Amino acid sequence: MQVDKILNYIDCLNYKEKLEVLEKLVHLIKNPAQRKARVGHSLVELKGLGKEIWKGIDVPDYIDNQRNSWD
Repeated sequence: MQVDKILNYIDCLNYKEKLEVLEKLVHLIKNPAQRKARVGHSLVELKGLGKEIWKGIDVPDYIDNQRNSWD
């Protein structure tokens, strides 16, 4: 279970590090909206973005041309 793994890892920390983890957990629990606002959008939302740019383009040929331009 993930929680057990996390607790085992925390148990290996020194006292100061454990307090830091505790403070961060309390902050996350008290302020869930701030956490989500900071994260922003999921990468999954970007799926398909700009796909119209590649219509009619042979992608392997495009990649080959780009690689050849490096020489």
